[in-house]
Amino acid sequence: MMACAQDETGGLRRLARRARPLALAAALPLALAACNEAEEKMPANVAAGEAIFNDQCAVCHNQSEADAVAPDLAGVVGREAGSWGSFVYSTAMADADFVWNDETLDAYLKDPMGYLPGTNMGYFGLEDDTKRAELIAYLNHISP
Repeated sequence: MMACAQDETGGLRRLARRARPLALAAALPLALAACNEAEEKMPANVAAGEAIFNDQCAVCHNQSEADAVAPDLAGVVGREAGSWGSFVYSTAMADADFVWNDETLDAYLKDPMGYLPGTNMGYFGLEDDTKRAELIAYLNHISP
């Protein structure tokens, strides 16, 4: 091995440098297949919740902190209300004293303004219990 490392032509080193991209290229389809397999294994209620999120929530809640219209909901379950980064919350949300969990999310998503009067969230709520449960399942899925 020592002789190979000292090879003046760099023959083995050159071969190793060429092999790395090839190994990565060969690994990519395997990584994509694993990703697709993980998506396929997503429980139906979580997949349905993701569709609801994309339809009703993502336009405001999928933002970076720099351009946030609303807080990012990745990691919301277990987070203290009104505590995402430097986002400027309504007084009602900033003063709220609870942690987001299945129960608080369910009550809030059913009737945001009724659950937390003074909130700025411009959403009238999700009345359908099943759809709300699916959305909460998805929020749990994207929370660590």
